[in-house]
Amino acid sequence: PVVMNALFSSVAWVRRGAALPVPIKYELENEELDALEEEKEELLSGIGNINLKTLNSLRGLDDDDDEDDDDDAGIAEDEGELTQLPGPVTEEDLKLAERFGLDTYDDEDEAAFFNVGAEVYHKKGERDPYITTRNTEDDEEEVDDVVIKEGDALLLVGVTDEEEFSHLNVYLYEEELSNLYIHHDIVLPAFPLCLSWMNYSPPKFNPETGLLEPTTTGNMVAVGTFNPEIEIWDLDVLDAIEPTIKLGGILNQKGKRIPTKKNPRALLVEGSHSDSVMALHWNGLVRNILASGSADYTVKIWDLDRETCIETMKHHTNKVQSVVWHKDDQSMLLTGSYDHTVALVDVRTPNQVLKYNIPSDIESLQWNPHNPKSFVASTEDGSVHCFDLASPKAEPIWTLSAHHKAVSSVSFNPVVPNCLATVSVDKTLKIWDITDNRPVLIFNYEGFNAQLFSCSWYQDSPNLLAVAGKDKLEVVDVLDWADVQRRFFHGRQRRVAPETSSSSME
Repeated sequence: PVVMNALFSSVAWVRRGAALPVPIKYELENEELDALEEEKEELLSGIGNINLKTLNSLRGLDDDDDEDDDDDAGIAEDEGELTQLPGPVTEEDLKLAERFGLDTYDDEDEAAFFNVGAEVYHKKGERDPYITTRNTEDDEEEVDDVVIKEGDALLLVGVTDEEEFSHLNVYLYEEELSNLYIHHDIVLPAFPLCLSWMNYSPPKFNPETGLLEPTTTGNMVAVGTFNPEIEIWDLDVLDAIEPTIKLGGILNQKGKRIPTKKNPRALLVEGSHSDSVMALHWNGLVRNILASGSADYTVKIWDLDRETCIETMKHHTNKVQSVVWHKDDQSMLLTGSYDHTVALVDVRTPNQVLKYNIPSDIESLQWNPHNPKSFVASTEDGSVHCFDLASPKAEPIWTLSAHHKAVSSVSFNPVVPNCLATVSVDKTLKIWDITDNRPVLIFNYEGFNAQLFSCSWYQDSPNLLAVAGKDKLEVVDVLDWADVQRRFFHGRQRRVAPETSSSSME
């Protein structure tokens, strides 16, 4: 288990064999270096003598601005652009400017402050000028450290540590050794709320046809955070500084103003969510399609190839906590909200919505992979409700009082029928047998001693269950639990690394 002062908010497995055995090391393209140089020049050209009138002007304030105009204080707006600034400059600010030499920035050596270009980076394909000797053994060891072997499992985890630093950790799990460690990580701009792994990569240019052509494989992850944008990262690239794709988000340039609830003056990309992205799910049947749910009450459908929103649905009246595509029907989508409803939508006719009423906030949804007409919804009051599309009434066929606090996540075992895992903020993990629509508790584990937020079975090793929560992340091998093994795995033994004899070490 991984124990640290952090919130492990969400987990998602990578399908075995999807990742490159040796990930690609990210290198800055020459165009990116040129862009950095341009930014440096723009920044340098904008630095000049500092005085009270100039700085107040930058903030959109006149000398005679009323101090009690709270709505406009600290906001500079120019032809649709928005800049959030801390407020009017005082004489004390000028003293600080003088103390730190801000008036004489133009007289300083630029290279001392803006050492961008050949001084720091080298062009792609060229050697680093600061490395004068090369150690082949060290290079080989560095490659060995990142190699992903055939039997390795990759687990994606959204993490925010005690210093409120958010990132996506890519863990490698060696099943035979029960060894879990960070393979690499990705820095995120805000607290991660949801993840969706995707066997997708953007279209590639074919020089023979002169056209962009769709790809057939990929290894990417969609990440939703407290920000209104969705980031798409390539998991086969190490040390990337930007996501491959951004869907929605706040504009950095002039554009159409779309007010948000949190910031009425924010500038958003057309089609963007206007609040936190709380739910994501990739469509495994139509590989360029992603669904998202948001605190802005909407559900959106995104075309990854075109990087645009192609549908916005407004059938919920509160935050959308869960969205799940059907595994066999490419147009059927479940959505769950804090408005106490689950909605079934055929995205070809998005205005026709079938709703299921539930007496509490929806926390998690999942289709039953072994019964395509059945799904479950977990709720804030500790219940799990099961629905059958074949039922003439939109009522649950069974309801389970699973936990005494919110059931934050549910997960059907993708290989073993009738095996359902639930986790809760009551600090427990439970394994259920739902055979014949009569749920029976098989195992109750209370050993985490942590509020639990997310769980997920691993399709390629169905005895492995990832569990994440407050200060705790663990990959559980349920074969260690005799009750679970007897009920679902019928004598299957866990994988154990072969012992290394002394002769084989010679």
